[in-house]
Amino acid sequence: MGQPDALLALVNGDMAEAHEGRAWLEDTDEETFIRFGEYLYTGDYTPAEPIILLAHPQIEQESNDVKTQMILEHDAINDNSSPITIEAPGVRIDQLPEAPFARVSDWDNSRSKKKKREKKQARAVLSWDSDEGPETSKTGPPRSKRELLWDEFIESTDTHDRDPRRSSNEGPCEDYRRVFLCHAQLYVFADKYDIRPLSKLSLSKLRHTLTRFNLYEERKEDIVELLKYCYANTPDRVGMKDKLRALVIKYVACVVEILQGSEEFHLLLGEANSVSSDLTTELCKRLD
Repeated sequence: MGQPDALLALVNGDMAEAHEGRAWLEDTDEETFIRFGEYLYTGDYTPAEPIILLAHPQIEQESNDVKTQMILEHDAINDNSSPITIEAPGVRIDQLPEAPFARVSDWDNSRSKKKKREKKQARAVLSWDSDEGPETSKTGPPRSKRELLWDEFIESTDTHDRDPRRSSNEGPCEDYRRVFLCHAQLYVFADKYDIRPLSKLSLSKLRHTLTRFNLYEERKEDIVELLKYCYANTPDRVGMKDKLRALVIKYVACVVEILQGSEEFHLLLGEANSVSSDLTTELCKRLD
């Protein structure tokens, strides 16, 4: 593990912070610093967890169904008694009756259909399920330019993650924005203080996460948020693209068909930044 020289200078050098015994790390959030501390002790860090989103109208309907069922069962036992009202201040996921997840879109009617549709859509989005990319036989058709670009993406960083096996998201109700951002924020921190092993580790973890991410239509804003953060918090380097930008823009070029339906994505492309030119460079690799 390399020594964070910039931070050591703050603590043990001739700077005012060293003499005062404290230093202010501006533009660094608490969770990022906690992960940095975990990395110092273990050589690794624990990523954020995705947020599970459930539509509020669906939750309210399930809650009403529970109360109605309990009232009906009470009436069946006590025909002469008046109905009682069951107060339910809140319903947790594990309290809901056996029923499909709250739908983020309207294309599911049952749990079985939802599972089949999600698997079908996930394969249709990227057309592969693993780091190795789509399987092709020696006698099969030649690989498309998009598949070749995907190969380039999965090989774009060295493997520094001790546990690269990540579970993929199972449905569009899993919000991955904070998962992506935790890796990006730690990279920005490591790059600022020249902690190279940590910057490589965070890039590796982000790549593995993106590789296994099923990009549903409902989750395109997760990627747009990551793209926006990357270009707002990394420098324009002369003659060399920032490694975080290079990784994310290559992924975006692989899935641009999904993102083009995002208004935020179009607004970002129209801003005065390097996103459009960098994306155009990557998209040219997909041209025949």
